Amino acid sequence: MPKENKEKKNTEIKIKETPFWKKYRIAIIFATLAIIIAGTGITYAYMNQSTPPATAKKETKNTQAEKTTPSNERHLDGRRVAIKDANKYPVAVMIENLSPVRPQAGLGQAQVVYESLVEGGITRFMAIYDLSEKIDEIGPVRSARPYYLEWVSEYDALYAHAGGSPEALQAISGFNIHDLNQIGGAQGYYWRSDSVPAPHNLFTSTELLTRAINDNKLADVEPTYTPWTFTDDPEDNKKSTDKEVQATAASNISIDFSSPSYKVEYAYDATTKEYLRSNGGVPHTDKNTEQQIRAKTVVVVSIPPVTDVGEKGRITLSIHGGGPVRIARFGEVITGTWKKADRTARTEFFDARGEKIDLGRGNIWVEIVPEDKGVEFK
Repeated sequence: MPKENKEKKNTEIKIKETPFWKKYRIAIIFATLAIIIAGTGITYAYMNQSTPPATAKKETKNTQAEKTTPSNERHLDGRRVAIKDANKYPVAVMIENLSPVRPQAGLGQAQVVYESLVEGGITRFMAIYDLSEKIDEIGPVRSARPYYLEWVSEYDALYAHAGGSPEALQAISGFNIHDLNQIGGAQGYYWRSDSVPAPHNLFTSTELLTRAINDNKLADVEPTYTPWTFTDDPEDNKKSTDKEVQATAASNISIDFSSPSYKVEYAYDATTKEYLRSNGGVPHTDKNTEQQIRAKTVVVVSIPPVTDVGEKGRITLSIHGGGPVRIARFGEVITGTWKKADRTARTEFFDARGEKIDLGRGNIWVEIVPEDKGVEFK
């Protein structure tokens, strides 16, 4: 018998002769299989928990790459600020410009200022603040007019004022404006000065306006208005870029709203690349700083002439649609068009090529001037 067969025979005889194996061999086989299967399952589960699939890792990488980097360009005026301060909720404050009340407080520290005619040939300001800078006194605060709501609505701003014309108060309610009417129950956000006769003695501050923002639950609301486009200061003596070849020199601007007391002038300061403002033939200063008011950009929006004179000489202005615009910054003026589709739409500025006009980074003054009033750039 060959050796191989002999060993096999001996093994078989040995197994047959083992009572334990004979009695429990089926149980042993099943137990061994169960241990193998359980071990495989544990290994699979561990591998699934500790090592994510390759596709998941790839998707995470792609998602992170698509995130937009937050901008540090402040939405109101284009200045470079901390990212957390770039898009704070805006407040619009109505400020008087009756010649005897000058100098006003806080005008020079506003990010954006709108100036427009009201009754009697006087002008009134609507100053926009993001409240990032501490201002102890802002005012005198005066009443609302309906056409200012067209600009308030662009920003969906909190609107600070003291009363208003019947048309304005009705519109504020109908348009669901975030209202901060001192005469309508918001007295706690203002005070009256004993040193100035009423009604020219109403003031507020960024501290009180910040409290109003919090009380109106607007502090955590992210504004959604579209910022204007901005550009950095050009190098000294550098002319406009090819995009803006239609720009011409503009060192001086004059606007005749009505009487000499309301004539506005801007003179370019080449050192700071800003326009210095004068009103009524004298430098227009800020009461808080005692410094002449400066504008990085002056926007002159041309609108149709006054269309209606109502009760107490109140006027109606056409703000919708579009028309000519001249934008002065860096000592030059660009001629183009402005467009505003409806009340809540952003006013946009386009050059002759149809491209948006970039504004300088800094304080912006928007002059709303009926086309029959005198405006000169030189």
